[in-house]
Order: sequence, then C-alpha cells, then structure tokens
Amino acid sequence: MPLKTDTDSLKEELRLGMEFGDHFREEIETLVMRTTGRYYRSDRSPDRPVTENHFFEYLSVMKPSIAYDNPRVRIRAGNPFVKDSFGLISMGDMALGIQLGLNRWSIDTDLWSTLDDLATDYLYCWAVSMVTIADQPGYQGVELVPQRPYMIRIPPHHFVIDPAALSNNPMQSNGPRFMAHMWKADRDDLLKDKDYDSKLVAKLSLDQDLEKYNPQHSRGLDIPPRGEILAWDVWVPEHITTNKPEFNGTIFTIAIGNTPNGTTKKAQQIRKPRPAYCGPWGPYIMQGYMKVKDSPYPLSPLVAVAEQAEEVNAHTTAAAEDARAYKKFGYGEAQNAADGDRIKSV
Repeated sequence: MPLKTDTDSLKEELRLGMEFGDHFREEIETLVMRTTGRYYRSDRSPDRPVTENHFFEYLSVMKPSIAYDNPRVRIRAGNPFVKDSFGLISMGDMALGIQLGLNRWSIDTDLWSTLDDLATDYLYCWAVSMVTIADQPGYQGVELVPQRPYMIRIPPHHFVIDPAALSNNPMQSNGPRFMAHMWKADRDDLLKDKDYDSKLVAKLSLDQDLEKYNPQHSRGLDIPPRGEILAWDVWVPEHITTNKPEFNGTIFTIAIGNTPNGTTKKAQQIRKPRPAYCGPWGPYIMQGYMKVKDSPYPLSPLVAVAEQAEEVNAHTTAAAEDARAYKKFGYGEAQNAADGDRIKSV
C-alpha cells in the first residue's frame, strides 16, 4: 500500500516523526551545556559541575581533523582522450573543467563554514545537509538575480525521518518512506512567490508554533512578531510524478498553523507537489558516526561515552569538594616529645 500523501496524512506522519526523533534529541542540549560550562551563558548552566570537560577536549582535537578549510576536489576521466559527440572536447578537458569549477565554487560559497557546523552536529548527534539553489548575495534590487547552488546545514531538530524505518538509507528496502525538514519564511514573501498558492498562504496565521523551529521561543526569549509562517518540505521517494531519470520521488510542502480565528490547527499544502531533482538517495545527506541496529538514527561518539564522562566528573567533583571542606588543626607543647611524635604520625 503506497504512503498516503493527502494533507492530513502527511501532517500525522510529521507529528509522529517529530515525537520519535525527540527521544534522540532531548539529551543533546544537556551535552552542549556541559561542553560550554557555566560561564558561557549566565541564564543557562550545566545540570552538574564539569570539573573534567572531556567533551570540550574531544571536540577541540577531533573537529579540526574532520573539517578544516575549504575542501578541494580532483576529478579524472576514465579515458581522457575520448571526445564528445561533436569531436570538440576531450573527456580529460571536461574533467579538468569540472574540477576547476567545483574548487572555485567551494571557495566562493565558503563551504568550510558549513562543513564546520556539520562536523559539530556529527560529533554530538548526526549531520544533515542539502544542496539547493539560492540567490547570490550582493544583487539586491536587480531584476534578474544570478543564482548558484549552495550546500546548507539542516539542524538536527529541523529534520524528520520515517520512524518505521530500520535504516536512514532510502535506497534500502527497509529505508525511510519519507524524509522531511522544517523551514520558516515571511508570509509576505510567499504571497509574492508564484510557486505558492497565495489563497492558502493568506489563510495561515502568523508567528505560530515557532518554538518548534527555534527552541529559544520556549525559554523566555521574547522575540517580537515578524510575520513568519512555519512549513515543511516532505520528500516521498515512492510517489512518482515524472519518468525523467534525473528526478526521484516527489516533494510536498505543508504548512501547519492556527486558523485565522485561532481555534483549531489546519494543515495546508501551500505548494503543488513537485518532482524532486535529486539522486535516488533523496535531497538529504544524513551522516552519523556509527550505525545502531534497526534504527534510522546513528550513535555519536559523545553520546556513547557520556556515562563515562559523568562517572569521572562525579569522582573529581567529590574529590574537589572534600578538598575544600578539609581543615587542619594541630596543637602540642614544644617541650613534649610525645606530642611531636603524635603530630607527625597524624
């Protein structure tokens, strides 16, 4: 039976997927606070003293070895002397051109900054990235803004994977039947975008459920209303809308918010389903340290050793507290040899 892709069914899939993923994400913030210690933010401190900050030590050593500077690629042709169908360009020249273009793109888009963020996610939990087309900066007000591909990071709490999957690889028979991520945008911008249904976008309430996108909303941070809406892009690999080989699966865009009267929540497909221009693995690349049997979420090294770090910190903290509470007192008569021997033995 194919996965149901009507609005209400996708809404329910997203709800269940978020609840399942929260079981893996809830303790990540605890590890982050133990890494930063109690001096990073005055309003948020770790739940226990961190006298032995193994998380910081591990990150400071491992992260530079995972992501350092903009990467460089090298491409070779299987047979560099074969020419194209017009007999003009050899495969060797074509490979060199692609190599130069990718290396220039890596520098122009500052790919290292994205990889650095992804390396941090990777060490705490898992990393999710996606390549998309976006406007180049510096062309505000230009009628035809040039575009280029960018690799973007999707924060772990924005990403959802099929909770019934036994693997995070969509190309496996037990892989996810859907993957999704949340995003937010100004409603006024979407009303001007021809790709979106302006009538449905106009029905959505503003600034609703944004604490799901930014947990700071639920921690007392009073962010003023910005006229934003929360939405999801849901990729369903088994839903086929075109037979073109470069497309795989379909992307559905769902917005969930209160109705204008604020009484009930209503989901809307604010954009027509569209074929996904991506490989058979989908638009997302999910990377983790270690596969856990029959689970779509991987195990990170910091999570795996968290209990050991707790045990070490418990002992070192207890030793530090005992040292602070230790008091010395001695009394004896200078002429009394027995008192002197007793003090020495003590």
